[in-house]
Amino acid sequence: MQGQRPGGLPTLSEITLEQFVGMVNSASSLFESKPQIAETLNKINFFPIPDGDTGRNVSPVLLNFRVKEKIASLDEAIGQLRANIVKKARGYSGKYMHSFFSGFLDGISKAAHAGKLRTGDIARGFIDGYEHIIKNSHKDDPVIEEGTIVGVMKDVANTARKYNGEKNENISEFFSDAYKTAINSVKETPRKLSARVKTNKGSKTLEQVGVVDSGALAFYHWLAGAARYFGVQVDEKLYRDFDAVTLESRAEERYCVDIYVDLKMADKDTVILGKSTAQLDELESQLYLRFGGLAEVVDAEVSPTIHLHGHYKTNCLKELSSKLEAYGTISVAKVDDMQRQSIEKNR
Repeated sequence: MQGQRPGGLPTLSEITLEQFVGMVNSASSLFESKPQIAETLNKINFFPIPDGDTGRNVSPVLLNFRVKEKIASLDEAIGQLRANIVKKARGYSGKYMHSFFSGFLDGISKAAHAGKLRTGDIARGFIDGYEHIIKNSHKDDPVIEEGTIVGVMKDVANTARKYNGEKNENISEFFSDAYKTAINSVKETPRKLSARVKTNKGSKTLEQVGVVDSGALAFYHWLAGAARYFGVQVDEKLYRDFDAVTLESRAEERYCVDIYVDLKMADKDTVILGKSTAQLDELESQLYLRFGGLAEVVDAEVSPTIHLHGHYKTNCLKELSSKLEAYGTISVAKVDDMQRQSIEKNR
C-alpha cells in the first residue's frame, strides 16, 4: 500500500520487483551521472595508502550493481546483480563494497521468493551486508572499523536493526533514518580514524588533512542514490565539499597490481593445488603471508576466485602471475603505474 504521510515521505511498507530494480539502479546511476564523485574519491584517498585510487577501485562494483536485463522475478534480479559484480572488486574499498553487496543479497534473498520485499527484509539486507564483511575477514588482515567505510556500514546496520522484522514499517522512513545515520557517520570519520597518513607535508591525521574517509564517502553516495528513489531529500553533491583538496601522495609503492585466479575445486571447501589440496577458508591467510597486499576469495557463490591486490615498489606482475598459476587459471592480470598516473593528472 502506498500513500503520503504528513512528513512528505510516501507510505510504503513493501516494494515490488519494479521498485527494487528502481532502487538499485537509482543508486548506481548516481555514480554514472556524476563521474566527479569518483574523481573526488581518488583525490581524498589518503588511508590506508595515499595512492589516489578509491574511485577507480569502487566504480566497477558500484556501476555494475544494477539490473541491466529484463527479469521476471526478484530471484532473477538478485542472481543478475551477483553475476554483474563478479571480478569487479579492487582494493580495500572495492572489496568491502563487494562483500557488503554479497551479504545484502543474501539477506534479502530469504524473502525474495514471496515476490515482494518488506521494510524488514531490506533492513535485514543492510545488517547482513555489514556482518558478511566481518565474517569473511581474517586475522592477518583485520577490519579497521572506526572512521572507515566499514564503520559507516556498521552504523547504518545498527539503524537497520530498529526495523528488522517489523513488517509494516515505512520503507521511506527507514531510508531516511539510514541516510541521516550515514551522512553523520561519514562526517565523523576524520575524528574517529586515529591512524596517521602520508602526505607531502609529513604524517597527518585525516582531520588535519581536512578530508573524510574516501571509502566511506563512496558508500554514502550509493546509499543516497537508493534513498532518493523513495523520496528522501539527499545531498547528492557532498563530494563537492572537498573541491579545494589536492592529491598529496607520497606512497613508496609505485605499482598497483590486480590479479584474479579462478580456483580448481575438489569440492566447495577444498582447493586443488597440483598434487596437494588446501582448505578454501585458509587460502587467504596463506596468500597474504606469501605475497603481501590484499588476498581474498571472491565470488564464492558463483565460482571461487582468488583476488590479489597489492602495491609494490617494482613492477612484479609477471613474477606474481607466474607464482599464482599454481593456484588455478589466471583470468585477469593488470598493473597500474601510480606515479605516472599522478604526473599525468597534474600536467
